[in-house]
Amino acid sequence: MLKSTYKVAGGKMVKIKLDVQDNKISRIVIMGDFFMHPEDALPELEKYLVSTEVSTVSLTRRIATFLEKNNVLVVGVTPGDFAEAIMLAVGFSQK
Repeated sequence: MLKSTYKVAGGKMVKIKLDVQDNKISRIVIMGDFFMHPEDALPELEKYLVSTEVSTVSLTRRIATFLEKNNVLVVGVTPGDFAEAIMLAVGFSQK
C-alpha cells in the first residue's frame, strides 16, 4: 500500500493510502483534518476514484466533478490538493 501525508497551504493535512494497478487506483483511503459536508461523502468519493488514472489532471477533474455533482462542500482543501496528495503517494509531485 502506498502512503502520503500532504500539508495544504493554510495548514490542513491530507493523508492518503492507496493501491495502484495498471496506473489506475484500485483502492484508496483518504483521511485528514479537513472538513467535508456531508460527512458520508468521503467514502463515496473514495469509491468514485477507483479506476481513475493516476495523473494530476485526471484526478483533479474527477474529484471536482464528484464534489459538484453531489453538492459536497470541502473546507480547507481543493480538488488539486487531494490530487497532489495522491501523486505524492505514488512518487510524483507537481510541487
